[in-house]
Order: sequence, then C-alpha cells, then structure tokens
Amino acid sequence: MNEYGHRFRCSDEEYRALQMARNRVIDYKIMIRSFERGTEELMKLGLTEDALKHKEAANKLVKDLRYWESELKRLEAIRFGRE
Repeated sequence: MNEYGHRFRCSDEEYRALQMARNRVIDYKIMIRSFERGTEELMKLGLTEDALKHKEAANKLVKDLRYWESELKRLEAIRFGRE
C-alpha cells in the first residue's frame, strides 16, 4: 500500500513520476494552445513574421509534448501492469 492507502503495481516514487508526467502533458498542451492563439492573433494583425515565430515555438513544444506523452504511457504501463 502506498501513502494514500491504495495498492499499486508500482512504487510510490513511480506513482509520483506518473503524476508529474501527467502534469507536464497538461502544461505543454496549455502552452502550445497559447502559442497557437498568439499565432492566430498576430496573423489577424498582419504581423506575419511574429506569427511565424509563435508557430515555430509551438512546433518545438510539440516535440517535447511527444516525449512526455511517451513517458506517461510508459509509466502508466508500469502502474497498471501493462508492460
């Protein structure tokens, strides 16, 4: 049993890592959406160069998001015994 009284197939540390990975996925999705909104707004204002910078930043974040999604999948496999 862990500190929350639940029986997991993973250690408390692995469960905490799972929670952190979930939070990172959420954080990255929020940041990406913010850059996408900024891109749209800048395009409406005719600031194409600035909009492209926002789009490029969003694309870089997508790469990081993919890493955290794969890490989340790996940790969930441990947590739920699907390895």
